[in-house]
Amino acid sequence: MKKKSLTIFSTSRSDFNILSCLIDKIENKKNFRYNLILGGDHQIHKNKLNYIKKNYKIYSYLNFYNDKKYNYKNFCKSMSNLNLKLKKIFLSLKSDLVLILGDRSELLPIVHHSLMTKKKIIHIGGGENTYGAIDNEIRNMISQVAYMHFTMHKSYKLNLAKSVKEKSRIFNVGYLGLDNLSKIKID
Repeated sequence: MKKKSLTIFSTSRSDFNILSCLIDKIENKKNFRYNLILGGDHQIHKNKLNYIKKNYKIYSYLNFYNDKKYNYKNFCKSMSNLNLKLKKIFLSLKSDLVLILGDRSELLPIVHHSLMTKKKIIHIGGGENTYGAIDNEIRNMISQVAYMHFTMHKSYKLNLAKSVKEKSRIFNVGYLGLDNLSKIKID
């Protein structure tokens, strides 16, 4: 039986805390393998990065931030850098599935390369609403092209079902980060 392969992108410490529970479960599956690609603020926060390096196999790093000062000009440069690095990564990937979480703007180039290389997108976090930010538009764009959706609440599943064609590919799994609560030791 051929192993299924999944590429997981994490672009922030907050999404990795959610994804780590899923990665732990994937590591225990004999018929599954994954490629973990880290980028974004993982490069800035060395303590968290060292923890991830110690506990997980990392396929590649995406260091694409140009400047710590956030403005539109620097953001555009960062996204250009990300696009160039993603081209190399996507040409080397053997997996057919790409997993992303959330609504961060740096996910859009990942989605673009996934589409161009015919990799199916699995999106966690669709159907949610964030008021007063661009997050909704980014999340909705990702949802429109995703192959499979995992929502964190039944109301998010209902929201998502209003806008995607393949409703049978929407699964409400709840908040993945809750699994981390069982790992906390209280004296």
